[in-house]
Amino acid sequence: MKTLHHNINVARNYHNEIEIIINCFDRDDETKNYINDNFNSDLKSGLLKLNKEPPLPFWHFCWAKNSFKKKMQGKYYASLDGDNYITREEVEKLINLCKKDDEDYLIHLFSGNWGDGTSGRVVLPRKKYLKHGYISTLFPRQFDEMALMLSVLQDDVVFVSRLGIDIFKLSGYARDFKKNSLPKAFKHLEIDFGEIIQPLMPRGEGYASKDRKLSIYQNLNAYYAMSLISKNTEEKKKYEDELKRQQEKAFIEYDISNIEKIVFLNKRGRSPELSNKRTVYSVIKNDTQFLKKWYEHYKNIGVERFIVIDDNSDRCISETLDEDDVYIFKPRVGNFKLFKTFWIKVLSCTYQEQNSWMLTVDSDEFLDINSSGYFNLSNLIVNLEKRGVSFCGGILIDMMPKNDCRIDQDNFIDTMNYHLWRPYTEKYEYKTIPSIKWAFSNYWKLSFEFDFRYRYYGTIDSLRKFPLVKFQQDINLNQGFHALGYNNEFFSAKNFFANKSIILPIKHYKFFKLISIEEKKRLKNSNIDGYFGRTQENINKIVNSN
Repeated sequence: MKTLHHNINVARNYHNEIEIIINCFDRDDETKNYINDNFNSDLKSGLLKLNKEPPLPFWHFCWAKNSFKKKMQGKYYASLDGDNYITREEVEKLINLCKKDDEDYLIHLFSGNWGDGTSGRVVLPRKKYLKHGYISTLFPRQFDEMALMLSVLQDDVVFVSRLGIDIFKLSGYARDFKKNSLPKAFKHLEIDFGEIIQPLMPRGEGYASKDRKLSIYQNLNAYYAMSLISKNTEEKKKYEDELKRQQEKAFIEYDISNIEKIVFLNKRGRSPELSNKRTVYSVIKNDTQFLKKWYEHYKNIGVERFIVIDDNSDRCISETLDEDDVYIFKPRVGNFKLFKTFWIKVLSCTYQEQNSWMLTVDSDEFLDINSSGYFNLSNLIVNLEKRGVSFCGGILIDMMPKNDCRIDQDNFIDTMNYHLWRPYTEKYEYKTIPSIKWAFSNYWKLSFEFDFRYRYYGTIDSLRKFPLVKFQQDINLNQGFHALGYNNEFFSAKNFFANKSIILPIKHYKFFKLISIEEKKRLKNSNIDGYFGRTQENINKIVNSN
């Protein structure tokens, strides 16, 4: 409270021009009572406002700093941590600057010394704060204010810093973003804001690099945020690639299970145990029309538990799948496009024993083991172990109905029991398509024979999948489970087809959404921004076809 007494004394000189808002997330009333007892007159005058907020599950800078959006009324928002001091000279110059209507100002009151607690002191127009805000899906700390500033700087604003302080020289992230993703000639104004009173208990320079967890937070937050906010397509892809690299690096250098409860909200309140059980790991958004049949199918072939990541479904998946062997997690960090495999790996590293078997299948994918002569997963896994292989390959087969009939969530398996098959031909130059060459190489004919989407819509999607894999801590998966590696050594098409007898069909019911009038309407109105570019184009092309 030492800083609060000081800051209120300064603020009283400007009580008609500024307000100090405190949002208190404490579970008890100790802070609230202290402020009421010691600053009663300031509360009554309106200089100070105190809001008791619901407690956070853990401290998260972005969540806390976004909590003022519905509380403040002023023209400018100024972030002030509890250990920061203000001065009269600084406040006067800020007020004079913010009164101007000729420009919008983004002001960074950073001292230039990392770790002294001033880097988070950001002042910006209320309208920009409401528009951009802090990215709520970042890890709890590190890069929060930088992401906000880089977002705002893409608008028409004047950037203001203290004399001689250039964040674009002090931060490699900011320097790279300015070079490639910011307007080439945005205005930068330096102002002498006077004395800097050192915050209480500064962490000191290099504190993040000395703490492995904070270092991971910083690297992942930085590349995730920059990939989200950059408007330069080429740079966005570069940040996405680096984010993927940093994600893999995090698993090598850190026991990621330590932050599982940061990454996820456990919707059931009960966690699975570390186990060698045959487990499905799947990221699902909505898709309630598939879930019951999907669960029954995998349960019948020998899956022992389901660990499902509910990607903000309109209706919580736990309401549809309420079985005891289903565990539902809701991600709090990242998004589907950039964190799908990271989410799965966090949970598998936490709950799956080394060298046990896991399934990576989507909610519209039904691995068909019976048609290939296997009785159940145990039988299949024994075969895989005998061959000394660490995966079962799969080929996606788009299922369709034979006749025009009404299809719903109860009958789609029975009615959608046909698929395309046609002899291969060289005339389409199918085998020269890069993604086909990558996934199938000389075995492209197999893909061509079943590729319904290419035949009818001209879209290109890899039909190769890795639905059943042996878990190891160094496992590498890609977004659609079309690639598999260990310790960054990925299997080639030649590896994939080395054991043809363990490449199984995966019945794929995605087209249920396109055949059903209700589902097609829902898909047209849904947000597909989470998918990568080519997949977005393919979905749009198929959905908007007749």
